Amino acid sequence: MNTKALKKHEIYNNLNKLDEDDLDSLVDYVHFLMSKKQRPKEKIIKLKGIISKYKIDLSLLQDLKSTSWKHLEKEISNE
Repeated sequence: MNTKALKKHEIYNNLNKLDEDDLDSLVDYVHFLMSKKQRPKEKIIKLKGIISKYKIDLSLLQDLKSTSWKHLEKEISNE
């Protein structure tokens, strides 16, 4: 049995039960689903093998984090 056709039929039959606000929400949701299909899928790059031959000093990352937060705190306090 064609489950896709059955699902479409069920959706169509239930549309009459929706008020205008619900139909507007449904249209927005359908547009969201369609745009989600059109977006390219994110490609995840695993760096473990790529950076394994490099020595990474994690203290530099900690310094960068501290500096970034100080900058952010300064920006917020000036508002």
